[in-house]
Amino acid sequence: MIAPEAVVTLDRVDGFRIVRTLGYAQGVAVHPRDVLRETLRGIGLLVGLAPIEYLTEAEKAREESLAQMRKHGAAMGANGIINVQFQTSETAEGTKVACFGHAVLLERC
Repeated sequence: MIAPEAVVTLDRVDGFRIVRTLGYAQGVAVHPRDVLRETLRGIGLLVGLAPIEYLTEAEKAREESLAQMRKHGAAMGANGIINVQFQTSETAEGTKVACFGHAVLLERC
């Protein structure tokens, strides 16, 4: 599995050089909409009771898509992913998050 610190939105990872680019790695996650949870969260925010550790559906989908992308990159033989980008959309079914980047083979400088 690719370490989280080797997944960056930049075109390089500090302290490493790119030996080879292996192609695009990607991950997609969809979280269904939960109207009751959204309503309760809204009420909790109004009265100051919403817990800080509560993750929104978009944040959960983002984490899942990142994990899938890291797994896809590792299957390609990469130990890093650069130029990571996200695309998010809200549909009637829920929140969809896609992420993608260049899977690379890194070597410590």
